[in-house]
Amino acid sequence: MPPKPSAIHEIKYAEDTGVTIDTHVRPEGSRDLHGPTKKTVADAHGSTVDALVEELEGILQVIPQSDESSADIYGRDIGIFFGSDQVQWRNGAFEGCDAGPTEDGPSDAQKDKFKRAVEISEELVALGAAQGD
Repeated sequence: MPPKPSAIHEIKYAEDTGVTIDTHVRPEGSRDLHGPTKKTVADAHGSTVDALVEELEGILQVIPQSDESSADIYGRDIGIFFGSDQVQWRNGAFEGCDAGPTEDGPSDAQKDKFKRAVEISEELVALGAAQGD
């Protein structure tokens, strides 16, 4: 069985609806992702969220994505699925990755950019309030 990521954050952004997030987490010791926990980011965080989304879009436009069956090319054990009017991007799959490492994977600079993308996605998740709260 391929390794499953510890988390996948599905982030959607639209100017009219803002940021919505479905976050799936694999609890320690579990084989499966739980979730999703559906979250929305309040308008009160407007300029902060806009800046984070803009930075995230900029990063995702210049780093390679991986398809559903490829290796965890960034080695971060986390998946980001992002969709906006500007960018559609994903890495990994809910089922995990079933291919070994590729010879021409991302550069160290691209890995650093993905690390920042993970940080931004986690900031957005932290700003979000679970729907129904």
